[in-house]
Amino acid sequence: MRSGLGVAIVPRWSASRELAAGALIAVSVASPRMSRSWGICHFDGQNQLSTVRTFLEVCRETLGQRLARGS
Repeated sequence: MRSGLGVAIVPRWSASRELAAGALIAVSVASPRMSRSWGICHFDGQNQLSTVRTFLEVCRETLGQRLARGS
């Protein structure tokens, strides 16, 4: 439902369809002081699924490098 009220801070890509359709209006609020932190939470232990172990390995191998490059 469109009521004409509301404000949200979201990444531009997450609203790209609505912006293209004119349903939303974007206002840039970026500044050099803004930053974003990411984290991964998981249970640690012997019973950890292999998919979880693999995901964590990929994150360790790639995220540090990608974040350092700003991608």
